[in-house]
Amino acid sequence: MSRESRDDVDELFGRLEPVEPPPGLVEQVLRRTAQAQAPARHFSRELAWGLLDATALVALTLLSVSLGWTLAETGGVDVLRAVLENLELLVDARGEFLLAVVEALPWLHLVGLALDLAAVYVLSRLLVGELCRPGGASRDGVSRR
Repeated sequence: MSRESRDDVDELFGRLEPVEPPPGLVEQVLRRTAQAQAPARHFSRELAWGLLDATALVALTLLSVSLGWTLAETGGVDVLRAVLENLELLVDARGEFLLAVVEALPWLHLVGLALDLAAVYVLSRLLVGELCRPGGASRDGVSRR
């Protein structure tokens, strides 16, 4: 910079002596930066578990409706209604009843429903565990520590 282009502010800064940063400043800045980034990582895990859980719940709803339609189409509802209306039928004709149930129930739907129900249970537990973790992120991204 030439002498002519320097103004009063440049003159004042030129007279200042360098200031040493306080001891431990770099470590303190790095620690606070790491703490500020941790809630974002927690929030992304919470979001991932939440989205997976919501997807499993939607699938559970669709599978439940599909099971109901299939039970109505295959006569499974009629078999169950007949047994519930006449419990003596279950005692007297146990073998025929079991055969009718095996033939009438949509087992593939039931297995899918059971697997999805297990997935909802596991994902909900993971989500609640992530939300209740000490030091986890709150909704506004601020650390709870």
